Amino acid sequence: MSEQFGLWGRFGITLEVSIEEADKIINDTYGAGKDVLAKVFSEGRAMFDGDSYIPGIAIEQLNLDSDSQFPDDDTELDTGQLYGKRVRPVQKKPPERGIER
Repeated sequence: MSEQFGLWGRFGITLEVSIEEADKIINDTYGAGKDVLAKVFSEGRAMFDGDSYIPGIAIEQLNLDSDSQFPDDDTELDTGQLYGKRVRPVQKKPPERGIER
């Protein structure tokens, strides 16, 4: 397998939350927003259903990290096959290179 690089993207998802959970996420009440997000994702209450793309700045970073020359315009992603699919986290070490968030 060839060397892997981080490629950052924005993915349109909907979170299924209670009004109390929404309040904690939106207002990050005492830092509870992070815990609620982790719970929502781990319970499979997040699903793809919106616009998704790779920002040009992320492609610029990939070009720098990998010595590649991809066009650095925002790139729309066709996530139609993912529409309605649930998102669950998997514990995995992130790539050592890539755009800092």
